[in-house]
Amino acid sequence: LDSVDFAPAAYVDRLFGSEASLEGVDIAVANVRHRHATTTQDIRHLLRQQSAQGRPPDVAATTAGIALLYERISAMKAKARESERTVQDITQDIRALDFAKRNLTAAMTTMKRLQMLVASVEHLRVLAKQQRYKEAAQAVLAVNGLREALAGYERVARVAQLGDAAMALQMQLEAEVCGVVEKGFDMQGVLVGDAQEMHDACVCADALGAGGRISEFYSAVQMRAYAALFMVQDDVAQLEHVARRYAWLRRILRNYGDAHAGVFPAAWRVDEHVTRAFATATRDQLAEIMATHAPLEVGHLLQALGDTLAFEAQCDKRFNEPSETFVGAISCAFEPYMSVYIESESAKYAALVRRVQGEPLAADDDAALSVLASSTDILYQYRESLRQCAALTTGAAMLDLARVFDKYLGEYARDVLEQRLPRISADSALADLGHACLIINTADYCASAAAQLEQKLVERISEPLRPQVSFSKSREALLGAANAGVRALVDGAEAMCEPGLAQLSQVSWGSVRAVGDQSSHVLLVASALEAAAQASQRALSSMRYFRTFCDKLAARITQRYLAAIHSARVVSEEGAEQLLLDAQALKAALAAMPGKSPPPAYAKIVATGMGRIEALLKAILAPPDPPDALVDRFLLLYASAPRDVFQQILGLKGIRPADQPM
Repeated sequence: LDSVDFAPAAYVDRLFGSEASLEGVDIAVANVRHRHATTTQDIRHLLRQQSAQGRPPDVAATTAGIALLYERISAMKAKARESERTVQDITQDIRALDFAKRNLTAAMTTMKRLQMLVASVEHLRVLAKQQRYKEAAQAVLAVNGLREALAGYERVARVAQLGDAAMALQMQLEAEVCGVVEKGFDMQGVLVGDAQEMHDACVCADALGAGGRISEFYSAVQMRAYAALFMVQDDVAQLEHVARRYAWLRRILRNYGDAHAGVFPAAWRVDEHVTRAFATATRDQLAEIMATHAPLEVGHLLQALGDTLAFEAQCDKRFNEPSETFVGAISCAFEPYMSVYIESESAKYAALVRRVQGEPLAADDDAALSVLASSTDILYQYRESLRQCAALTTGAAMLDLARVFDKYLGEYARDVLEQRLPRISADSALADLGHACLIINTADYCASAAAQLEQKLVERISEPLRPQVSFSKSREALLGAANAGVRALVDGAEAMCEPGLAQLSQVSWGSVRAVGDQSSHVLLVASALEAAAQASQRALSSMRYFRTFCDKLAARITQRYLAAIHSARVVSEEGAEQLLLDAQALKAALAAMPGKSPPPAYAKIVATGMGRIEALLKAILAPPDPPDALVDRFLLLYASAPRDVFQQILGLKGIRPADQPM
């Protein structure tokens, strides 16, 4: 490279003396570029060295040297570019040779496949002529594989001609093998041909893609016999005999397994194909029968649906992961007619509610429940109906049944529970309390059972229908019956207190001149309250209703006591003191009614009611003179200062209207 007479061509020839050495062309070019960079660096180093030594350079000589060096570098770059072009020309020639080799190989492969296709088509023709169907199946697969490999050459006349010939031959062979199978069965579906020959024909048909055609033929043959045996107008085809249809198919499938399964490839699942054809035909026939034979008998409808669902489940189990589930394949025909079943259930529960309306009140045999026997009977019937319906359908019919449950549970609450609440009388008040408690317990028990029943329905019904399941109407009616029972309970307890309250009203409180022990009327009321509370607490199954009873009874008794005081014409100061003493005893009796630890809400009710009584009596005890003191005492006791109450107090104190302060 340092020579003045440097010849680039000779240098390249030395570097790349053989074809194999061309693989190093990139390395050679990199070396030349490195040498160029090194030389440039050396020149710069020499110039800096001369400058550092302080010798004045010969500018002309240096310029000439640089120019010469530049020329040499330019020449080297030109030779390098020329060498690179030469290498590219050589590699381009090699690439062209590689493409030629590849194309030649592809052409040879294509010609070989074409020869094989010619031979395979001819071989298939011979096998078809000799009716060697099992071997022909392999030949068909070979021909199809070769045709697929040559699919890109269909525009070539010879390839297209061979493809048409192969297709025509396969169509002819398909008709032939299908004919062998079809002739092997008579009109009744009995095997009359050679089973082995028919099997070989089916193997060939499978290779030809004609398996579906043969499966359809076999199913059609079996369905002809089915249609002839179960005609819509015949008695054997009616809804009550639906089990005979399924027994017929079981015989057909058993015969298929014994005599026909060896004819068809197992992958065809011909028995499943026949079963699906049977399901379609049966569904259509049953739909037609139910549409034309109204009114339907509920027992026959449910029995037929039950048999159908059992058959569908058996089919899914028999065919082990079928292509499509059999569930609903036939039973869907019953869905539009499930209203007959729902109407039957509705009529049954309407009759049940009417029956229990006339029955005497009777507790259930299970003493732990303490509810009406009629309620357990109805709820048992509900559970049985739900179990039966869930076994038949989880669709719209189950939602309709839920609405029937809701409707008649509400009617039971209104027409039985509320209507059977006792008419309270003083003579039978204690016994009436027991009846009222029984009805409250029954309403509460039914409401709880309704919530559980609703939850079970939501779990079992089809998911899209779940939001529509609701027993809110019946629960509202049952809650109303329970509240009515509590009101009856309060009325009964009040009736028990009536003798004491009546005695309170009969006393002339204006004539009382001395304060003694507790009045007899308080003892009567307290005794009645204790008896009513104990009887109710024992009989009620829910403390919630007992607390409600206590709340309402406390409010009722304090109102009655206050009203009795207001009804007195005049109350003397001694009478007011006696009433105030009696009020303390009444307050203690009321406080003890719920038990040892009364709830705060109850204590507030008692305090409020008794506070009104005590305020009234304390106002009566206030001296009338001077009038301002009486007014101040009244305002202290009654912050709202109701004028009518003040006038009542003045009246009870015996102050005439003319003497009352304005």
